[in-house]
Amino acid sequence: MKFEGEGGGKSNAQMESAIKQTNVVRSRALLEMLEGAIKKYQNNLLTTTEIIQFLVVIVKRTLTKYGYPSDQQTKAIETVLRQAERSADYWTA
Repeated sequence: MKFEGEGGGKSNAQMESAIKQTNVVRSRALLEMLEGAIKKYQNNLLTTTEIIQFLVVIVKRTLTKYGYPSDQQTKAIETVLRQAERSADYWTA
């Protein structure tokens, strides 16, 4: 159903074509935005992994320095990492 003056004199086919073009442009823009977010997220994953590895090294050195039993270090490291995660969640919330 078409009202007088609707679409500025454009036919239904022209209107549909314009809508499709607009959707293509929006889809491309969304795709570019998502690709950028994924790349940024991937970089954050690598950084997070590097930070965790660095924390493990620091904790191992500290435990060794203070004579913590080597057979219990793995569990202690896991505990410290869990505590660090909870602290990070608290400080970033």
